[in-house]
Amino acid sequence: MSLNKISKVTKSMVSMNNLSGQKIEKKPKNILSLTEMLDYLSEITEEEWGFYAFSRDPLRGKFLDQEQLRLTHLAIACGENEANKIIESCHETDLKQVANFLKLEVNYPRIPQNASQVLFAEYRYPNKIWVYQDCIEKITNVIVKEGLDQLLSPALIQDLLLGHEIFHHIELNNKDTIFTQIEKVELWMPKPFKNRSTIRCLGEIAAMSFSKTLNQVSLSPFVLDVVLVYGYSKEAAYCLFEEIMELTKKTQIGF
Repeated sequence: MSLNKISKVTKSMVSMNNLSGQKIEKKPKNILSLTEMLDYLSEITEEEWGFYAFSRDPLRGKFLDQEQLRLTHLAIACGENEANKIIESCHETDLKQVANFLKLEVNYPRIPQNASQVLFAEYRYPNKIWVYQDCIEKITNVIVKEGLDQLLSPALIQDLLLGHEIFHHIELNNKDTIFTQIEKVELWMPKPFKNRSTIRCLGEIAAMSFSKTLNQVSLSPFVLDVVLVYGYSKEAAYCLFEEIMELTKKTQIGF
């Protein structure tokens, strides 16, 4: 996920904020349908999605595979635990009711005010969420045409995006205690100085786990990276899909 001032703004999701950031070195010849890509993506494990998130983190070079796996497991557990706390507290899994319980202001505009970027959703501290409808509208026809609406309906996509941003609200309002904010990595500084940084992708992994648990689905919300890009550019979505396929081939380390 691309972050701008982590304490104030989060934007969803990991790779989807700016389509110009998805490099297409050459146009793919045989682009798979969305159904075919989802068949593969639905088989990717949560641990493998964790490696995908780490691959897009600015600090990715600081972690060996086993450390990424350990941190991924902790982030997944963090998201699940926070979702279960919400369910126990408000006795709800309906995302709009959860947002009301947390006193969040949720808006559903078609596009962001700054239309220079493609955004799918964003959270602004202290209590505002935007879930943009343009990305959902653009993929709806494909979903219906390919008969995917039972697996991934437009309403579910909206709730998955909303759940993701609700986690960031929880995360940024519990910065002193929540795992994704207190887990830090040492950056290089001359002694005796110290410079410790949060690991951005842990918040993404936890937010996906939170949304998955709250929405009670088996499909990882990470698939939206490909699905929603597909609505704007089949070529960009397929290039991202190929990147994910290649990455998951490289991370078979005995889960």
